[in-house]
Amino acid sequence: MVKYILQLIIGIFILAVSTFIAWYEGSAIIDNSLEWKYSTPFTELFNIDISQLDYFVYSAKFQPLFPTIMMVCVLYILSVIGYYLIKRNPVGVNISLMEYSAETTKSEFAKLLEEALVLVEKGLLL
Repeated sequence: MVKYILQLIIGIFILAVSTFIAWYEGSAIIDNSLEWKYSTPFTELFNIDISQLDYFVYSAKFQPLFPTIMMVCVLYILSVIGYYLIKRNPVGVNISLMEYSAETTKSEFAKLLEEALVLVEKGLLL
């Protein structure tokens, strides 16, 4: 449990740091008025002054290192949470054929095959 919490704390910390750096890098859009037309989709959508979200768009467009790190951190955090949930509660989440015996699988397959043949004979299935 501790190793998952530690991974989440580190992931969230790196996400926060990279978010602030990307936000700072994107604030350069204020000085570049020629780019406002092409890099401010949220400003055009909400009809306001330059949106804070447009800073991230500008940063991703011209300096994509930290926005990429942000995306990797989000994926890592989601994967740690997903892995923890699967390990904690494998029943109901982990459905695999390994849980069934080979005989059960063969008999279920045979039943499905018989049902399909009946439907073919009736002309309901090609």
